Amino acid sequence: MSRADYFHDGYTQRALIAAVPRLHGTLRFSYRPALIEERSQLYDVAGQLNAHLFDCHVARFLAQKIVDWDLVDAQGQPVPASAEALLRMQPELFIKLNQIVLGVAASDIDPTWPAETRDRLVDEQAAAALAGRTIGEIREENDEKNSSWG
Repeated sequence: MSRADYFHDGYTQRALIAAVPRLHGTLRFSYRPALIEERSQLYDVAGQLNAHLFDCHVARFLAQKIVDWDLVDAQGQPVPASAEALLRMQPELFIKLNQIVLGVAASDIDPTWPAETRDRLVDEQAAAALAGRTIGEIREENDEKNSSWG
């Protein structure tokens, strides 16, 4: 879903979850990456809530992070990014979206992205693998380095 009133600020990331045959379709979305301390807070809450309540908590958190997405219902109508919608997603799609927003998994590469965007993702994935860290940690570290030069 394209929005003419949205201006890319450098901190909002675009992502793709590729279709998995007989499981779920493709999902394209933009999101605000979770910060390391936000991930830590979610992990703390995980030990305090039963699974169902934790899923609801994560869905509310993700709904705040999703800027836009191309999710549609069975009639092809856009589905607003909300906690309720997230809880109705195919479970594997929900898990992958959560992992991407938390920075523990990388987006799939969207063939429609410019080469520069695709190359940056490949570089981030390689840096994370070599360092034994998450892609979110690598991105946050790079953002801190870039902002200190300003």
